[in-house]
Amino acid sequence: MNAAHVAALLQSFSPAASRRGLLTGLAGGMLAIGPLAIPGDDAEARKRGKQKRRNGKRNKKHNKPKTRADATCAASGGGDTPAPSCCDNRFAQTFTPRASGQLLRAELALVGGGAAAADFIVRIAPVDGSGIPTNDVLVEASVASASVSNVLSTVAFTFTNPAAVEAGTTYGLVLTRPGSDIFAWAVRDLNACDGRSFVSFSQSDTFQFTSEQSDFIFTTFVRS
Repeated sequence: MNAAHVAALLQSFSPAASRRGLLTGLAGGMLAIGPLAIPGDDAEARKRGKQKRRNGKRNKKHNKPKTRADATCAASGGGDTPAPSCCDNRFAQTFTPRASGQLLRAELALVGGGAAAADFIVRIAPVDGSGIPTNDVLVEASVASASVSNVLSTVAFTFTNPAAVEAGTTYGLVLTRPGSDIFAWAVRDLNACDGRSFVSFSQSDTFQFTSEQSDFIFTTFVRS
């Protein structure tokens, strides 16, 4: 017996007592019926379903990974000095990501140029127990020499296979131009930034601390 049959049956019983008796019988299991549909229930269910779908889309959008500027030593706006190097040297600056994720690129303030010169290479390296960059390479990216201006400019190095970095863990940002070509990475004086600057005098020598008073200018970008 469905809900419509029950409604018709109720109408046929005029005395209130008879209706109460029928309802008592229904409650006691004398008649088996399906659940009664309450007007408005379907509309409310549809409304809740739509809201749930909207919330799901909103959460999915908010949870989508985003690329943000992360660790940085920004230019001071004046007085930043390009530190020259040559002869297969390497410069390094340590940094500590604020967010865990994929390190997509690094931007450095450089002076270089010369189409016939060697490419610029940036590597991400782990550090040892003393916080000094090692010769291990987590990931690297290169930029053609012809793309780097002879005057100070910001150069972006994009990592094709991004390195996974952990927030709070220190890494080394290593710059080199293998060969004997001169290049320069600008420094910010007065130790205004986190991290430390280093130099290595070959592609395999250990890194040496340069100065407490200067840090190389850079910005890293992490997708998290």
